[in-house]
Amino acid sequence: MSKTYDPHQGIELPELTPSDAALTKQAFRHIVESLGRVRTAHIDLVNDEGDVMVVPIPRPALRVIAETLAALGHGKAVALLPVDRDMTPSQAAHFLNVSKPFVIQQMESGKLPFYEFGRHRCVTVEDLLAFREHMRSGQHEALKELARINDELGLDH
Repeated sequence: MSKTYDPHQGIELPELTPSDAALTKQAFRHIVESLGRVRTAHIDLVNDEGDVMVVPIPRPALRVIAETLAALGHGKAVALLPVDRDMTPSQAAHFLNVSKPFVIQQMESGKLPFYEFGRHRCVTVEDLLAFREHMRSGQHEALKELARINDELGLDH
């Protein structure tokens, strides 16, 4: 039984077997090599009966497929989400790999924009991505400061 794609739910891709990971790396290389030379691509989908469906793929989508394959090939989890999607605090916490109370605290402090839908809080993916980037930037700066202090105190790395 096939699942219907819901653009508001996104797609969570499963972990790959080692042989699947090798195939994704090979597919990534082929796609990247061809990106500069093609306007459109076609992917052949073969079902269990051997029937082939040729699916045209526009170049921008091919780039997304290549990036997805690269991440999967390196064992990274991948989730594709429309930028205009909204998330609950629980979903945002999962996305950021933090606790739900932390997300709510960031919302209440004004650091993470949100809106209320009835009694529920929601955050847009666009705002969540900007928040994540700000969070990562702060983490990077904190690590640089720790390294500076470490050097100043003459401690080994």
